[in-house]
Amino acid sequence: MGQHKYGKRTTAAEVCEGHDLTGKVIIVTGANTGIGKETARVLAKAGAEVVMGCRNEERAEGAIKDITAEIPSAKVTNIRLDLGDLKSVKAFADEFLSKYERLDILINNAGVMSCPKMVTKDGFDMQFGECASPSPHSPPFHYFLSLA
Repeated sequence: MGQHKYGKRTTAAEVCEGHDLTGKVIIVTGANTGIGKETARVLAKAGAEVVMGCRNEERAEGAIKDITAEIPSAKVTNIRLDLGDLKSVKAFADEFLSKYERLDILINNAGVMSCPKMVTKDGFDMQFGECASPSPHSPPFHYFLSLA
């Protein structure tokens, strides 16, 4: 395999370094904490308009406040998204399409793992149903295709 400049310790800031994302519309699922929040922060700092897709609106608003406190010019919003409920995924897609002309980048960060055996509202295994992976076998995936 050839050399590449990214590895397991690469940060979101290093990936975005030198990239101007002004005018780009980017969805980041699960962006209210952890890796998703840091991804949203770095993308906003690079000039992107970030649409967070978060289940917990209170935590999402807290993340938005944190990001805009650091980056006053940041364009960050949340549209409620519960990947464990296909009605919520459809509502997210419909609201996004009513507000934005296009989607430039989708970062499917949200997901659950190592949880007790549970199913989504639609009867899918929680670990499978919550993950909006880029696979036509992932339940929410076809709704995200409508955003492209």
